[in-house]
Amino acid sequence: MADDQGTRGITIHGAATGQFQTGDNAAQTSTTISADSGTAAVAPFVELMLGVIPRLGLSTDQEAGARRTLRELQGEATGDEPSPSRLQQLMGGFVGYLAQAGAPALTAAFMTLATHVGIAGPQ
Repeated sequence: MADDQGTRGITIHGAATGQFQTGDNAAQTSTTISADSGTAAVAPFVELMLGVIPRLGLSTDQEAGARRTLRELQGEATGDEPSPSRLQQLMGGFVGYLAQAGAPALTAAFMTLATHVGIAGPQ
């Protein structure tokens, strides 16, 4: 956790690393996925996020775009030769849809993921 007021961040090491930063007036994101570090983790992530999307308060267009991007992310990760840059681009696109919906959507998705991987208790 950063000490700056209004800033929240996390890094998850393992199959994927990512950082979500939320501010008081805007949302910023930085994500990294490495094809060498285990694209098998993408499928459970996609499944988890597809299940939580209806509760994130996204508009109809944002939800459709997020779902489409998650499916593309899974397709790329399970392909014969996943491209790390394409995985990163798709992950950034997904987070972009969350950012459009605002900090509450980013926070809800982050807390769902953190609870799922055991670094936060159920809310």
